Amino acid sequence: MLTALGGIDLLRVPVAVREALRLGAYQILFLDRVPSYAAVSDSVSLARRASVRAAGFANAVLRKVAASGRETFAQLSEGGDPASLAIRYSTPRWLVDLWLEELGRELAETAMGASCHPPERCLRVNRRRATPEQARASLAAEGVALVPVDGFPDALVVAAGPAMETTKAFADGLITPQSRGSQLVSAVACGGSPGARRVVDLCAAPGGKLSHLADLLPEAHLCAYEIDPARAGRLRRNLARLGIQAEVIVGDATGLAAPPAPDVDLVLVDAPCSGLGVLASRPDLRWRRGAGSAGEHALTEERLLAAGAALVAPGGSLIYAVCTLTRRETVDVLAKLLDGGEWQADDLGVEFPHCRHPDDGRFLLTVPGVHGSSGFFITRLRRVTRRATRGSMGPR
Repeated sequence: MLTALGGIDLLRVPVAVREALRLGAYQILFLDRVPSYAAVSDSVSLARRASVRAAGFANAVLRKVAASGRETFAQLSEGGDPASLAIRYSTPRWLVDLWLEELGRELAETAMGASCHPPERCLRVNRRRATPEQARASLAAEGVALVPVDGFPDALVVAAGPAMETTKAFADGLITPQSRGSQLVSAVACGGSPGARRVVDLCAAPGGKLSHLADLLPEAHLCAYEIDPARAGRLRRNLARLGIQAEVIVGDATGLAAPPAPDVDLVLVDAPCSGLGVLASRPDLRWRRGAGSAGEHALTEERLLAAGAALVAPGGSLIYAVCTLTRRETVDVLAKLLDGGEWQADDLGVEFPHCRHPDDGRFLLTVPGVHGSSGFFITRLRRVTRRATRGSMGPR
């Protein structure tokens, strides 16, 4: 819209001026409590830091926005074509095209619409420290209104009240923030290995899924890898708050050598990804990512998946999960393992039919706006044959 009213490609405008224009236009179009003249004045002052000429340009454009911006926005965003959808849902055109192609129009529009609204605040009760009833009582005493979640026995959605991180229940380790989609990952993992004794999480920080697995598999030895020392520190603090013991290793899991005798019962690869399933909580990501970001992340995801696969004992489970929806980072990443004959995918669509992947029922896909959560892709692979391996031992 700014391009249309300004008569110039906005990407050619210096970044500082571009952001000043966006701030002003947003206030004019969507914040009724801010007078238009004040929004124009503030943004022009910001643009003036770049140059006097930039200030004049910003003043001219934003006055047009104040005069006819809402009508122009409505006209540009009312259609069903990709360009209109991009404006209506404040989503880059490349991402609109990708989601339309991979999700279909209905799911794509639902996901884009959900990304424009704050996500639900979901938490999980830490059963090592409290029962759900005790956690609810503690939070209620601090003015937190809660809504239970069907199908998630330890999940509670915050309907109103202070940030959960400020509550005594949080400080005492009775609860921890964790979305429904994230909790589903842990449930899938435990469902495939209910008696797992050795569990490895290759990308563990900040520890939501690992701590959930500790609840679900209380007898298991937990080993957690985290490449970033600062995030590893946060992981340790979270585990300590929740009363969970785990071996935390700071290191790059993609560099693990395959052990000669894989003996891990359950490996979780919750890989770093483009994050396009969590745009409601990270709205900046849509503008920080580009059309090639899925492919770039997929390379790391494939290496992590291979490293995790090398640790799994025959009959053991390998969980692959990412908080994104792109095919390149989900189904395509699994292709090499599934084509080799050594691994098979459990049919998760039978176990969790409400989250069945629309293209392949063996996998799960939570879609923002449909499943009450962020977007997650989840699969559970089972090692069905023994493979000759070489190298040093894995985690102990």
